[in-house]
Amino acid sequence: MNFTHQRLICVDCMNGYLFPAEEQQAHADAGQSGPISRCPDCTTSRAAIQAARAAAPVVASKRRY
Repeated sequence: MNFTHQRLICVDCMNGYLFPAEEQQAHADAGQSGPISRCPDCTTSRAAIQAARAAAPVVASKRRY
């Protein structure tokens, strides 16, 4: 399949970013279909947030009945 560079809009920050043909090929090779929905900065931020949540200790809530 022949890929071309695409200009996309990030779903988080609404800024435009470039989805290069090389990355499209890598995504297709990994079995992913369609373009990515977040720019590289938002993707990095989201990964850091998810890693912090995974590392945070789970605290039981103290509900009062």
